[in-house]
Amino acid sequence: MPNTPNEVIKLNLGCGSDHRPGYINVDSSPIVKPDRVCDLGKLPWPFPDNYADEIVMWDSLEHLSDPHNNILEVHRILKPGGIFACHVPYAKSDGAFQAPEHKCFFTEKSFDYFCGVSGYDAFGPAKFDLISLKLSTASGTTKAKLRNLIPFRMLLRHFLWNMFDAVEVVMRAKK
Repeated sequence: MPNTPNEVIKLNLGCGSDHRPGYINVDSSPIVKPDRVCDLGKLPWPFPDNYADEIVMWDSLEHLSDPHNNILEVHRILKPGGIFACHVPYAKSDGAFQAPEHKCFFTEKSFDYFCGVSGYDAFGPAKFDLISLKLSTASGTTKAKLRNLIPFRMLLRHFLWNMFDAVEVVMRAKK
C-alpha cells in the first residue's frame, strides 16, 4: 500500500453509498461495494502511518463507539499537514438521536480537544489545527425550511433544540 511521493491519497471512511471519485472508499459492509472493506470499529485501521493526504468521514464517526481513539487513528494515518473533514449530526438535534445505531453525539465544542482550543490538554498536545467549524442545517423538509427562517439561531441554539442539524469540521494534522 505504499504510495509514490507525488501520489495524492484520499480516504472516504465509512462511505456507505457515498462513493467519491478520486478517493479510496472504505466501509465495513461489502453490500455497498466499497473499494476496501474495513471495520472502522476495530483499531488499528489497516493503513500505514503518514499515508493519506486527506480523510473524509461524512456521517460515519457517530456510528463508532470510540470517537477519541478514532480521531487519533485519523491523525496517525494522515500525513503531516493532511486534511480531515468530518460531518456528524448535531447533538442538539432530533437527527442525532433518531438512528438507534448512533453511538456518540457531537456539538460545536466536541473537536476542541484535538485542536488545543479547549485549554484542557489531558489528551496530550493538540493533534490538529482547526481550519473551519460550522453548524449546518438541512433544507429538504418543510419543517427545516421554516426553522431556517428563524433569526438569531446561533444564539437560540443555547436554549432550544433543533436550531441546527449537523456539525461540519475541517482540521489540518499538525506536523
